Amino acid sequence: QQDAALVVAEAPFGIYIDDVYIARLNGNNISLADIDRVEVLRGPQGTLYGRNTLAGAIKFMTRTPGQEPWANARVGFGNYDQYLASASVGGPLNDSWAMSLAGQVNNKDEQFRNVRTFEETGQEQNWATRAKLRYMGSEKFDAVLSFSYADSKNDSLQLVPRSTPGVPSNCSLPSVPRGTVCQFTSDDLRAPPGFPVYGVGTPRGIAAPAPISDPSSAKTQQQIAILNMSYDLGAATLRSITGYVDIEDRFSTDFSGNGVTIGAATIKNHHFSQELQLQGKAFDDRLNYILGAYYFDESGRQNFGWRII
Repeated sequence: QQDAALVVAEAPFGIYIDDVYIARLNGNNISLADIDRVEVLRGPQGTLYGRNTLAGAIKFMTRTPGQEPWANARVGFGNYDQYLASASVGGPLNDSWAMSLAGQVNNKDEQFRNVRTFEETGQEQNWATRAKLRYMGSEKFDAVLSFSYADSKNDSLQLVPRSTPGVPSNCSLPSVPRGTVCQFTSDDLRAPPGFPVYGVGTPRGIAAPAPISDPSSAKTQQQIAILNMSYDLGAATLRSITGYVDIEDRFSTDFSGNGVTIGAATIKNHHFSQELQLQGKAFDDRLNYILGAYYFDESGRQNFGWRII
């Protein structure tokens, strides 16, 4: 998605966490520490999912605690001082309540080099946590409350400056003859003289106007609160799905790789959704039906800063 950093950009497919719609692409820092399953629905899904599901929907269903306890953990290491650690634990508190906790942290040090400042760049630091509380003390009523938090930081890696020799960069210019081929692959890109393969050339001292920062940096924080409730009416099941998502995002980066075009943005966004579903069967189980009502309210703002030399 080319314009994922815009607060008004809509996704071509729906992303859901525990049946709650996640509206902003720049907030999809989804921790996979306690995922029960991922559902990929191809093709238009407007009948049951509605907004932005023309191409399909992706559903992340997190693990819900119950009577069976579990505990698992994993750790991994890689080059450039990469490491990953995650853990998940859950189970019953008593006959009526169950709870789970999960967390994940990962880090990667610099793998690129700034040829102007002699600094390394490309660092990432991410962590996320999720807690779920379930009430299961009734045969007909079930409720799950969850809260998750994700924090992502990086140095907003500047784009490595590259060009494609002999290929126009913009075929829409009047000077480019009609029928010219402007498409290329990454194998066709060439670095300018003096640049290493993983080199960028962003100078220091570029910090205006706001919210441009020096050096480049980026940070995303996301909070998600979800309440899922269901009640067995006998002939049908009534479900309530309540969700609240809060996102704060900022970045300041070099879009040219050499200090020519610096851009920055700050985003604050939150949205609330409430869904009611009535599911059941009729006519001796020959008819499956679902009736629903959906409410969605979203508010957001974004501030930009550009410096083009």
